[in-house]
Amino acid sequence: CYFLSLALNMVIIGVVKFLWHDVAPRKGFVCREAQPLAGIRVLGLNAAMVVYALLIFASSFALAMYTSTLAYYCEKVLHMEKSLVIALGALWAIESAFCLAVVQPYLVRKGGEILTLQMSFASMALFYVLFSALTVDNYWIAYLLILFFSFGSVSYPLAVGLATREVAPGQQGSLQGAVSILETIGKILAPLLASDVLIPMYEGEGQFHGMVYFVAGCIVLPGVFLSHMLYSLTSRVEAVTQPLTVEMQ
Repeated sequence: CYFLSLALNMVIIGVVKFLWHDVAPRKGFVCREAQPLAGIRVLGLNAAMVVYALLIFASSFALAMYTSTLAYYCEKVLHMEKSLVIALGALWAIESAFCLAVVQPYLVRKGGEILTLQMSFASMALFYVLFSALTVDNYWIAYLLILFFSFGSVSYPLAVGLATREVAPGQQGSLQGAVSILETIGKILAPLLASDVLIPMYEGEGQFHGMVYFVAGCIVLPGVFLSHMLYSLTSRVEAVTQPLTVEMQ
């Protein structure tokens, strides 16, 4: 597995080195721009970018808490067979694809992007809280609740997509680098909190074993209110562009 991963990466390096052809003018390169943290400053360009950064981090952090503990929790706490856990993951993948391809575009057309973002964070928080309450006797409800999680999965790509509007074309690469840093930090810290702190802390007899997912729900719940702030923080764009549209007409 690791050898195959190494081989594929070597193939990518070879393709870039020998077969890559630039399709656009190449900008000058400065070594300090290769520093991973160089692009993090774009997250503080304005208040809207700060909100987007918080939304992206909360979403990726809670997701990492969930994915890093799901297999263990389902098998050891809910006593689900491995085949049932795999089926749950497959259902999540199918429903997530449907939400991204069909549900999200429909809601954006009907209610707008910010409202859709709010709904996705609310759906994700609801899933985590309800999932934390599952027991051995009613674990089958997870197959119904996963729909809330699938819809909540649109929050991350939607927040990143909206954030790209706040930066200039020449800063898009810096933004993607900053987003990757936020996501990486979440993937490092979230499993430590979930697997090494919360699960051992509440694994005793009679304790609330689902605390790890309840905490994840509390982390993403503020995203509903943060998303609402974007109505005022991004309205300035409409106020500026509206007169220009009238003049052009």
